[in-house]
Amino acid sequence: MGARLTGVGLLGFVEYILRMPVKKTEAFVLRTFNWSESSRTISFFTRDGGKLALNDRGGRSMKTKRGRALNLTHLEITYYDSDKPTAGHLSETQVLSNWTFSKDGSLGRLAFSSAACELLYQLLPDNEVHQDIFSYTLRYFEIMDSAERGALPSVFLAYLFRLCSMLGYRPVLTGCVVCGRSVKSLDADRASFAPERGGLICATCQAPGERYIGVVTEDLICAVTLQAGSLAEAATEQIGFSQSSRLIELLLAFLKTQADLRTINSLEFLEKLKQANL
Repeated sequence: MGARLTGVGLLGFVEYILRMPVKKTEAFVLRTFNWSESSRTISFFTRDGGKLALNDRGGRSMKTKRGRALNLTHLEITYYDSDKPTAGHLSETQVLSNWTFSKDGSLGRLAFSSAACELLYQLLPDNEVHQDIFSYTLRYFEIMDSAERGALPSVFLAYLFRLCSMLGYRPVLTGCVVCGRSVKSLDADRASFAPERGGLICATCQAPGERYIGVVTEDLICAVTLQAGSLAEAATEQIGFSQSSRLIELLLAFLKTQADLRTINSLEFLEKLKQANL
């Protein structure tokens, strides 16, 4: 696709584009794929079209006149929609709002916000509308931009819990996922979480060969609170790095078995920052 077009080829390409329906919607970038020195394909999450891929011909050039599709920016995009399996084509972009993530802890804000984009890219099906998730994610970016540094892990965990629920992957944290015994009936000091089963599991219901993750009572209480709370409520909670790391690891293990989630590079980057005391 990166080959230079001849005059005849360019004319045919323009005619092909002009036959496509033109659409306009709110969006933000999930991921980009460069396929020539000047062009790329962008995976957007849009309010009205869900996750969709658009060819951004010439979009890598600083000379483009139609506006650049920047990461972590709330955009309005105009595009030519393709009715074929191949991607449509980006026409115009306009910035509606952006987040600077410039407060104390800017690297953490960027990492947690980028992690949300990675999650959406991996978990959302193509061309399936999720306006509730779109609005919730915009709110997440706003709070991640403004929350106190110590609350950033809580905000991310609250977002991750709600995203799981919105997509139908809700981990069971109030009792045994098999027999239904309440948390109060489980071991008072330590419970077990079974990613393959999708929730907590008591000793009686455990089976040989399955993977279990230990969950201390303090972490479980925090997880239940964040699962039920709003982003604004999470922004008032400050939890330590060790506790947030354990809960994030638990949720990612859950999604890797339930939704075939792969590595989230932004979170690995954040782990390296913490280890280097940055």
